[in-house]
Amino acid sequence: VGVLAERNVTAFVEIGPDGVLTALAQEALDDAPFVRPLLRRDQPECASVVRAVTDLHDLGVPVDWRAFFSGTGARRTDLPTYAFQHRRYWLDAGEDTADASTWGLSPTGHPFLGVAVPLARKDGAVFNGMLSPRRTPWPAGHLSGDTTVLPTAVLVELAVRAGDEFGCDVLRELTVTAPLTVPAESTVHLQVAVGAADGDGDRPVTVFARHADGPWEELAGGTLGTEPAPGTPATGTVSHEIELPEELREEAAAFELHPVLLDAAVGTPSDEPAPGHVTVAAEWRGVRLHAAGATAARVERTDAGDGSLALRLTDPAGELVATVDSVAFRDLPDTLFARAGSETGTAGGEPVKAPVRRRAGTRTEPVRSLAERLAGLSETQRYDLVSEVVRDTMAAVLGHTDPAAIDEERSFQELGFDSLTAVDLRNRLRHATGLGLAATAVFDHPTPGALTTHMLAQLAPPATPGTEDTTVALELDRLEAVLGSLPPESDDHAAVAERLQSLLSRLHIPGPQAVDRRPAEIETASADEIFDFIDNELGRTSG
Repeated sequence: VGVLAERNVTAFVEIGPDGVLTALAQEALDDAPFVRPLLRRDQPECASVVRAVTDLHDLGVPVDWRAFFSGTGARRTDLPTYAFQHRRYWLDAGEDTADASTWGLSPTGHPFLGVAVPLARKDGAVFNGMLSPRRTPWPAGHLSGDTTVLPTAVLVELAVRAGDEFGCDVLRELTVTAPLTVPAESTVHLQVAVGAADGDGDRPVTVFARHADGPWEELAGGTLGTEPAPGTPATGTVSHEIELPEELREEAAAFELHPVLLDAAVGTPSDEPAPGHVTVAAEWRGVRLHAAGATAARVERTDAGDGSLALRLTDPAGELVATVDSVAFRDLPDTLFARAGSETGTAGGEPVKAPVRRRAGTRTEPVRSLAERLAGLSETQRYDLVSEVVRDTMAAVLGHTDPAAIDEERSFQELGFDSLTAVDLRNRLRHATGLGLAATAVFDHPTPGALTTHMLAQLAPPATPGTEDTTVALELDRLEAVLGSLPPESDDHAAVAERLQSLLSRLHIPGPQAVDRRPAEIETASADEIFDFIDNELGRTSG
C-alpha cells in the first residue's frame, strides 16, 4: 500500500468480507484521500457495495453505470419537481412577479421592500413588501415558540432604504415600539411610509407590519434628514471584527447594510430585562451609511452616555461603512411578542437623486484558521465553537442531517461509530482543524464532549509561565495603535495622560533599570511629555 501511494495511487478498495485491512491502510497512509472496504460484516452486502461504488464515483473514479444497472430496467429520469421529503434541498430561485411598473409602481430592488407607491398630490410615498420564513433564514434574532423575532436592525435598514428614494442620507432617529416577528408557515406584509418634508428638509418615517389578514401595526417611527457627511469620529474604546456567515454574503449586495451585520455590531445588552419584558435595541440616533454591501467590518463601540452606545463600522480596507451616533436598549413587554406571534427615485413626481454610496471593501486575507477564530473568545464560547466543529464533522461521517441533535455526552460507540468511521472522523477533523489527532482519538476520548475538551486543549492551551509577558506586550502594541489614532487637537490628551501617569506609577522595576526607563519627574510630567515618553519607550515611529 505504501509503495502504491508513493506512485500516486489515490484510491484503495478492500475486496473481502470486512474492513480489517482498510483500517490498517488508513493508519499507514495517514492522509490517504480514499480507503474503503466493499463489504462490511454487519451491513447488507448489496448496500455496502453500492455505497463503496458511489464513493468512488464521487471521488472521480470512472464507473460503468450502464453495466451496473444492466438487466434491471433502470433508465435515466429527471428529478421529481415536488419536495418528496420533509427537509428542503431545493435552491430558492426567487419569486416570479409581474413587472410592477406596468401598474404604476416603482420597483426598489430591495429584498423586503418590493415597490414604492408615490402619493397623489402629496410629497411622500409608501413602500410595500413582505417577509416569510423562507425568505429570512437568518441566524439572528430569537425564537418565541414557532415564531422568529427579527432584530430591530431590520427596521433601521428598511427606514434607511426608504429614505434613499428621497435623497435622505441620515436616519436622525428611530424608536422601536413593537417587534418584527415572522410566524412559521406565514407571511408578514410590510409597509414603510415616508411623509412630506418640513422646512428643514426632514421627513417622518413609520414602519408598519400586518400578519395574515390582521390589522396594520406600527413597529417604529422616526425622522429622516439630509446633512453633510460628518468628520471621522475618534476611535472607540472597544473594537472587534464581525462578518456575515458564508451563506448570507451573496445577498449582502442587495441591502444597504445587511441587518445581520448591523445587529452583530450592536451586540447584546449587558443588563437582564425586567420581569415580563424582552430587551431590544430600541432607540437609534444619527444612523449614516457610507458604503453598501459590506460582508465584514471592524466595529468600534464608544459609550455615548445614558446607557447608549455609539458605533463606527469600517471595512477590511479601513474605509467607513456606517456610523451610529447612539443606540440604546430598552425593555418591551413580552406580551407584544406573544401577540405578534399569534437608487433614483421619485417623490411626489419630482426626480430625486438617491445618495450614492461606494461598495464596501471585501475581505481579501485568507480564511482564518480555527485557532485564530478561538482567539479573544471566552472559555464558554471557545468550547461551543470547537463542539460545533466536532458535531458537524460527526454528522457528515454518519450521514445525519442535524448536527445539533447529536448528544455529546453519549459514547461514540452508542452513536454508531466503529473502527473505520472513527478513523474517517479523525481524518476529517485533522483537515478541519490542522491538529495531529491520533487514529485512536475517538477511543481515547470516548464521547464528543471529551474529544472537544481534548481538541480545545491543543488549539487554545492554558497560559504557561512566560506567556503573561507576551500578552502584556501585545496589549501595549494595541495601546500604542489607539494612542496613535488620537488627533493632535483632541481634548482627550490630558485625561489619557493622567490615566497613564497612574498606571506607570504602579509599575515597579527593581534596581537602577527603573531609573533608566522611567524619568524621576514622571509624577509631574505634562501631557505632551507623557506622549513623548510613550513614543520613545514603545518604539512608535513617525510616519
